[in-house]
Amino acid sequence: MLGYKKPFSLQPKSLTAFLLLLSVFFLGCSPRRDAGRGAGVEVFSFQDSLFDDRGPGTYTYPSSLQDRDGIFDLKSFRVRDLGQTLEFSIDFLRPLDREGLEGQSFQKGWAFQLLDIYIDTDGLRNSGRTFALPGRNVRFHPDQGWEKVIVLSPGPSQVVRDYLTRYSEHRGLYRARNDVLVPSNVYVSSFGLLARVPRAGIGNPQDHWGYQVCLMGFDSENLAFNGLLNREVNRHNDNLSFGGGSEFEGNPNILDVLSPDRDFQYRVLSSFRSRPFKEDNLLAVLPMIYAKGKQNIGNNRGNSMDRPQKGPRSSVESRYRKRLKE
Repeated sequence: MLGYKKPFSLQPKSLTAFLLLLSVFFLGCSPRRDAGRGAGVEVFSFQDSLFDDRGPGTYTYPSSLQDRDGIFDLKSFRVRDLGQTLEFSIDFLRPLDREGLEGQSFQKGWAFQLLDIYIDTDGLRNSGRTFALPGRNVRFHPDQGWEKVIVLSPGPSQVVRDYLTRYSEHRGLYRARNDVLVPSNVYVSSFGLLARVPRAGIGNPQDHWGYQVCLMGFDSENLAFNGLLNREVNRHNDNLSFGGGSEFEGNPNILDVLSPDRDFQYRVLSSFRSRPFKEDNLLAVLPMIYAKGKQNIGNNRGNSMDRPQKGPRSSVESRYRKRLKE
């Protein structure tokens, strides 16, 4: 018949393509959905000891979080090289809460955890920074100073950047402000966080890089001179504060770090001295964790502040297996 046109029909292949097009149109290419894609190359992986979210072994949760035991317990830490970006993923023992105690939500999608990822990129003696960010109340050994630190905060990244500019009297911190990275590209899953940082801001990952992760409670109102969004650990806990610390400032405000065994963590984090006068305090010294067989680069990592302890080589810096002295 003149003018007759065959009705349009979707064949199986065209139907699949059409449905795929619709899904892209309506769902978009959300980076949160695509966060797990891409092969990448794993450059570091560490399984943390479990049931050690007690800092030096004495810390207690705030009373309002007693039923969330395990939300500050690190389970694993991995670093992948994706080419233009480096991917840092952290898993927890318990699922992450998306809302605070009063139902408030935060910009990046989780509520209670604050994390620092310190990276020793050169492996050189007396190189890098030995102080930690304000409020952490720990330091690093001169042989294991950090060149980069990544801050994962539930709140806006600009808050941390403004802090670094505001407190310029923190001379060391102010000089290091360009090496304090606060990624906005953070993805939240049920049990973990995944952050991607431009490779240009850190460098090309090497086997000798060392890492340490500090997990703290998040306090959006703590922007004091000696505090950067971390929740403090007091002598006694209350509805919002952690307990089990010292009466005076000096104890670490850290609940969990990368460690091969919780006894090692307790030993390291309990090596502090807290006195009425800040000048008399002694901060705990955190070790970096290095890739297997890379802990004695340049023969400068065997010079421990303590007597060596015999034992099999492992992926853990030998200093981590010794009691720190005052």
